[in-house]
Amino acid sequence: MRKTKKVLLALLALLVLIGIVFFIFISSLKPDYSGTKKLANLANGVNVYYDAYGIPHIYAENEADAFRVLGYVH
Repeated sequence: MRKTKKVLLALLALLVLIGIVFFIFISSLKPDYSGTKKLANLANGVNVYYDAYGIPHIYAENEADAFRVLGYVH
């Protein structure tokens, strides 16, 4: 009985450890939606806003800048 109790305790500890590692891994994959980035070859400033669903809204003064930022966002 003591042996099965130790094995079950070890399995529980292993499951908790795997859960913590999984949570840290998933948390590190979240994208950064805030801040300012500098991109080369932009003629004018471009603003990107993300809505509540994570959809980017790109506001640029010309199409070339908008397409370059769209590529970066993807």
